[in-house]
Amino acid sequence: MEEEILKRLGAFYACQVVREGKYYLLTAHSYQPFSDFPANCIKIDAYYPASNMAYMTCRNFAGEIGGRVVNDIPYKEAAFSTGEFLWGRNDLLIHKRFGSYFVLKMIELKEALKLPEVLFKESKKINCFLCGLCAEMCPGKAIDVNGFKRSSCLRDMADRMPEYASFSLLGGSLLGCEVCRSCCPYNAEITRVHPPEDLVNLMDMRRILIFDKQTREKLAAIIGSNMARASVLLPAAIAGVCRRGAWEHIGLVERLLEHGSGKVREAARLCMRCYEESMGRDSILFE
Repeated sequence: MEEEILKRLGAFYACQVVREGKYYLLTAHSYQPFSDFPANCIKIDAYYPASNMAYMTCRNFAGEIGGRVVNDIPYKEAAFSTGEFLWGRNDLLIHKRFGSYFVLKMIELKEALKLPEVLFKESKKINCFLCGLCAEMCPGKAIDVNGFKRSSCLRDMADRMPEYASFSLLGGSLLGCEVCRSCCPYNAEITRVHPPEDLVNLMDMRRILIFDKQTREKLAAIIGSNMARASVLLPAAIAGVCRRGAWEHIGLVERLLEHGSGKVREAARLCMRCYEESMGRDSILFE
């Protein structure tokens, strides 16, 4: 049955996790990171399309067997309990073959399947090479000998209200930060692939800043409706304008000062401030 589930879900690993008398199907799905996007685009981490695809596949399978995809159980602790994964200093799990380029999903089961069982253990132990490359390269200095500081990770920063002190760190990617993955020795053999053309077309900086209904709906089909929201994507795109000095888009940013999302408005304010400072003028937005 294990081989059948792996093939059905497009996963490289599957097992049955037991926690507090409940059974869960844990699956791991590999993916390949993207190579560079064209200069007119803002890049996106390949994790997000891969995660959405794995979610949709698992949701359909869960519906067939009377289960449901859940996120109220710690995925990483569950996977670490299996003994198949290492725990990296950057707080990501690592597989001996697929490095840290994989997605975890869990399905709460109505009844047990004929699969190997693993008892859930809520514990972690950093057991990677401890080479220190991720700590050295992390732009937010979120990784050190004491562990991982989530609040300093760019992914976490992007979820919060934009702040001027850290704004310049954002904008390198629309979603995600691959720095610690890119330098990790466990990922050295992972081949990058060109991003699909339909995604490249959607990542055009001007198109993202306009973020019309068609763009939003097409992105939702690729990365999921929960991620394809203005409050999630626009602050990073605006930060990208500032980071690149792409002032040809400043008119679009200025329009976003009246946006319905407070995060978007604040990102636009910070970008306008960067623009005024780059032009050698005092910003009237911060008087």
